[in-house]
Amino acid sequence: MESGWSASAPQRWKADARKDRAFAMPDRNQWILHIKELREQRGVGIFEAEQLALAEPHWRRWVERQINSDERCRRMAVSHIRYNGDAALIERRGDTLVVR
Repeated sequence: MESGWSASAPQRWKADARKDRAFAMPDRNQWILHIKELREQRGVGIFEAEQLALAEPHWRRWVERQINSDERCRRMAVSHIRYNGDAALIERRGDTLVVR
């Protein structure tokens, strides 16, 4: 009877566990992980990684929905606008926040 054990098994199990956690995490955590991955892959800062992420239609729609429905996300978006001024990736249009 074979145990299924091999020297590379723990690494495979860790990789599989990371994938499982990614699907089980709330979207906010997936956004943060996506930004981290973009930074690592492209060697860019947070602002540039956010620009890249917001160029993807899925993430752009998700961010617009979140900044207008989740109070914590809205506060972060308003803080982003204050910090970045005219270079901000988000802007106010009346009571609504939108991705530029």
